[in-house]
Amino acid sequence: MLLWPKRRRVLSAVKDMADSPSGSISFVVAGGEYSDLCVPLLKRLAAALQADDELILVVRRDHPQIATFRPERLRVIEIAGASIYRMRALLPKICQREWVVLLEDHTMVEQSAIDDIRRLIRERPDIDLIPFLGKNLTSTGRWGWANFLFTFGPVWAPLDHPPPFSIVTSAVIRRSCLGAESR
Repeated sequence: MLLWPKRRRVLSAVKDMADSPSGSISFVVAGGEYSDLCVPLLKRLAAALQADDELILVVRRDHPQIATFRPERLRVIEIAGASIYRMRALLPKICQREWVVLLEDHTMVEQSAIDDIRRLIRERPDIDLIPFLGKNLTSTGRWGWANFLFTFGPVWAPLDHPPPFSIVTSAVIRRSCLGAESR
């Protein structure tokens, strides 16, 4: 994993962080709808939650919410007509913990990655950003794979056929670094 060194900065958001326990994580899953597509990821994250963490699902209000599984500590936030980009922009307002992990509903992160993230947060208080790899579980069909390659072609090795899953990058970021524009 790569680390982004913390920069010295003055934050207007510091007062908002006063109630965030040190090392606590907001796990955020964003997607169009709350369907069974996101259930494997929600199960993984729910099992990984520690006492001070939170699990949030951000979905579009105008899409059906049909999942058969709802973790006990899951907070669902419905936003009317929001794109995935708008959902991401609202993270500083939605999240209440020191660190934020954003994943899309069609991805999966391994438990070992979550364990490594927690270890880095404990051992490296001087960092603000931790990039990590997850699995993109939906870019395996022809159209999804074409869209994935168009987006990530410059950084992805050429392949003749789509793999069973694609690697997707994500990051854990200290919430205070997200800024206060969306608050």
